[in-house]
Amino acid sequence: MALSRTLRTAGTAFTAGLTSLLLLASALPASAQTLSAATALQSAPPSFSASGLSVTTTTTGATGTVTLRATEPTTAQLAGICVIDSAGVYRDFPRDADVQITPAGFTNTKTRNYDPGTYTYWGCAKVNGGWYNIGERKTFTVSSTPSGPIVPVGHTTYSTTGLTATVTGTSATASVRISSSQPITASDVGICVVNAAGANRNFPQDQNITLSPSGYLQVKTRAFDPGTYTYYGCIKVGGGWYNVGEKKTFVVDVPTSGPIIPVGPTTYGAKDLSAVVTGQSVTAKATLTATQYATASDAGICVKDSDGINRNFPLEKDVLLSPNGYAETATASFDPGTYSYWGCVKIGGGWYDVGTKQSFTVAVPTSGPIYPIFTTTYGATDLSAVVTGQSVTAKATLTTTRYATASDAGICVKDSDGVNRNFPLEKDILLTPGAGYLETATASFDPGTYSYWGCIKVQGGWRDVGERRTFTVAVPTSGPIVPIFLSSYGATNLSAVVTGQSVTAKANLTTTRYATASDAGICVKDSDGVNRNFPLEKDILLTPGAGFAETATASFDPGTYSYWGCVKVGGGWNDVGERKTFTVAVPTSGPIYPIFNTTYGATDLSAAVTGQSVTAKATLTTTRYATASDAGICVKDSDGINRNFPLEKDMLLKPTAGTVETATMSFDPGTYTYWGCMKVNGGWNDVGERKTFTVAVPSGPIIPIFQTTYGATNLTAAVDGAKVTATASITASRLATASQVGICVKDAKGINQDFLKDENILLSPTAMPFTKTKVFIPGTYTYWGCAQVAGGWYDFGAVQSFTVNAVSHVDATASGEEMPKGDLPGFAQIFSEDFGTDQAAGEFPGRYGAKWRSYDGFPDTSQNGDYDQDIITVHEGVLDMNLGTGADGRPKSAAPIPLIDESGKVTGQTYGRYSVRFRADNLPGYGMAGLLWPSSGVWADGEVDFPEGGLDSNIWAYTHCIGNPQVNCSYLDTGVGFSQWHTATIEWTPGKLVYILDGRVLQTVTKSVPTKAMQWVLQTGTHGEVPDAATSGHVLIDWVSVWKYTG
Repeated sequence: MALSRTLRTAGTAFTAGLTSLLLLASALPASAQTLSAATALQSAPPSFSASGLSVTTTTTGATGTVTLRATEPTTAQLAGICVIDSAGVYRDFPRDADVQITPAGFTNTKTRNYDPGTYTYWGCAKVNGGWYNIGERKTFTVSSTPSGPIVPVGHTTYSTTGLTATVTGTSATASVRISSSQPITASDVGICVVNAAGANRNFPQDQNITLSPSGYLQVKTRAFDPGTYTYYGCIKVGGGWYNVGEKKTFVVDVPTSGPIIPVGPTTYGAKDLSAVVTGQSVTAKATLTATQYATASDAGICVKDSDGINRNFPLEKDVLLSPNGYAETATASFDPGTYSYWGCVKIGGGWYDVGTKQSFTVAVPTSGPIYPIFTTTYGATDLSAVVTGQSVTAKATLTTTRYATASDAGICVKDSDGVNRNFPLEKDILLTPGAGYLETATASFDPGTYSYWGCIKVQGGWRDVGERRTFTVAVPTSGPIVPIFLSSYGATNLSAVVTGQSVTAKANLTTTRYATASDAGICVKDSDGVNRNFPLEKDILLTPGAGFAETATASFDPGTYSYWGCVKVGGGWNDVGERKTFTVAVPTSGPIYPIFNTTYGATDLSAAVTGQSVTAKATLTTTRYATASDAGICVKDSDGINRNFPLEKDMLLKPTAGTVETATMSFDPGTYTYWGCMKVNGGWNDVGERKTFTVAVPSGPIIPIFQTTYGATNLTAAVDGAKVTATASITASRLATASQVGICVKDAKGINQDFLKDENILLSPTAMPFTKTKVFIPGTYTYWGCAQVAGGWYDFGAVQSFTVNAVSHVDATASGEEMPKGDLPGFAQIFSEDFGTDQAAGEFPGRYGAKWRSYDGFPDTSQNGDYDQDIITVHEGVLDMNLGTGADGRPKSAAPIPLIDESGKVTGQTYGRYSVRFRADNLPGYGMAGLLWPSSGVWADGEVDFPEGGLDSNIWAYTHCIGNPQVNCSYLDTGVGFSQWHTATIEWTPGKLVYILDGRVLQTVTKSVPTKAMQWVLQTGTHGEVPDAATSGHVLIDWVSVWKYTG
């Protein structure tokens, strides 16, 4: 037992595992093992026991408790709880020293940290140098997943596997797996790198990584400068770095293309810096160095002059710097002076000044011209001028910032025209920085103001220096002015404004020198080259500067003129300024009155008659431009009344080919005289020969061209009961065809109740008599003559009135129109009825049953009333529908239907002609519709309604759209009410519907014309609002007739 404890102690000292302990024990000599046993027997140690052995764990540690007892009091050098981990390594709790173990017992409670894992523990004591294991063995486990960093308690080893590095250009990618013998938290984990100089160039590290026996894989990439690098795994644990695993190397080659930007810290330098001066040429040398390979976008030797301005030698571009150095030699020229110089490189956009700054000096050349190499500023100070008469003396001090030889130098001058008038200039002057060069010069000048300044010419280039100043040479106060310098005359701002035939011209006459012009102004030539000058000015003093403003006005005939400035100086004419033109045009507004005599004419006069339309032509001529306020072809009729063709207004007559006039107008029949005519300056000129044309009476309708007056005389109306006979004599001041003419009537409500009109009547100054008879319901009516000509209605004659008094009944047989009998063109009569046999109420159809049916016993269309055939009677030659409210309180109406064939059934036909003679009382709330309804009973096949409308309103015609019958494809308000007798006719033929009222075609429809069989119904019923119960009255039908279509 003592031997094994000693071996454990030795194993702990050398951190050997359990296996190593066993090997060591087995290696001991047998005598040593026997000796240990003998020694234990001789000692007769006491007996020990343990109770209360337990361990309480946390995530990182444990607390153990045990009570040790001995059969007799015994002193133990150490006593407590012994522990081994799963590898057999002792991890004991702290033990108490020099402890007295008694039969009563010694209790030991201790706490310590443990690495995660499972541990075996028991009581133990060291007595007389020998260890005793006491009591049973137990186990406890420390969690392997603590919440914070894992710090090893026991000894931990680290290792790497898979360490590799791949280099691509200047980029390297390395990978490694780092393992630990037990879980541990490393604050930094990664691949460490050192360069050849031993400087760290690590790959990026990962932080706060938990290592374990399974290992942690890291792959990282970064850029490196060219060179050889050593790399290995590394971790930082508890603040200390550990290099782990084997070390390897990788090499980054120098790139063969593209700039190299150093990755690590780099130091740049310049050595062997020197400069050799030869005249103004300097050659400098240096060796430029870098601790890392680097591409310098600019590299060489930089220079500053004494003013601190950069004067660098030409720099090299894209230079590869390396530790071996780059030899640079550069030559440049410099102005005289002292310069500092040094090595310089530009890398990654940043400049680096390298090497020790030195200096060189360029001396002033002793012979030959000196041309500045760097930018040089020249100046002039103390500039002044003294004028005496026309003599001027000027002074200036010329300066320079660098030595320079001026081939010309002095004081330059410009006159007010910008012409050089320099003082005499010095030749080959050496300008030096510092005091400058003093210049004095004298010269004579013309009167005027001059600007002057210092000027020098260096190396072929002029420099104007110093401020610009002026001096003035006054105009002599007596005697003629003789220019010293060459004078130029000019004219600016030349313009002409044409107003009618008046022209105002302006020009600014200029001179470069003072001069007197005996004549000056604006000269003109016409298109024939004849002078037409504006009035000229005399003895004008021309002065430089603003010039002489000339304005002149004159009148000109229309035409184009050239004009320019002109001056006469010293007896010689000078035409000046650009030549321009102005044009006196025929004014576009306002008359043109010729200045000279003018003759007007008309040639090629002709007239072509087509029906009532006449087209006349003529060429109007003039010997000069003239505006005719009126011009064209004049006409008189046989009565001597002017019937001129439409005349042109404000016509421009031209003295060339003339103006061709063509005019068209319609004329009433007759013979007319025509000629050319024009009105100029308020006076008429009849020109050309007089000719005639004749318009014949047309064969068709005559529409009056000129104003026509219509009249009605002898207008009377005779009332006989309900029957009224009206007469009138109707005239027209000219022949006119009236599409309708007769006597118009309105009732008290303003509804038209006209007498039947005659159609297509030729009216003339000779009176035409009209007599018409019509039945009217009681009331007062107004009447007058009326005619429709060319689509327009004309009312004429004195408006008069007649009154129809109430009568006991209307003589229905006197509807004023007989029932038509027989066939018509395109139609064969198949049905007619004039109701010659009386029949009492409640019997219909009765004796008319072979030819008639009627709706009966069901609600009407509006659902507000009912159909009831009992209200139908026949008397005095009419069918009478007595509309009103029945005993049941509902309105009653009827809808008789003619049976158009022998079948005795309601049938229809495709196409045909339908006529009905009817009238109705004024019955609000009731209406009538003579309709064609589809025999199929399908409303979408079409519907035709005429006459239709409220009985207190006008008669309408409707054509419902096929396929969409809720919409009307056509409709027409006739403007005529139901209260008088009317004949309504529907003509239905393929592709066409014609609505005819009282013999007059009102509308022709070609859209949505039905193509399927239709049946005719003479329908009445409620209309709009429910009629008042007190409303009652009659709808009368005198006769009906039906024809079939024969094509």
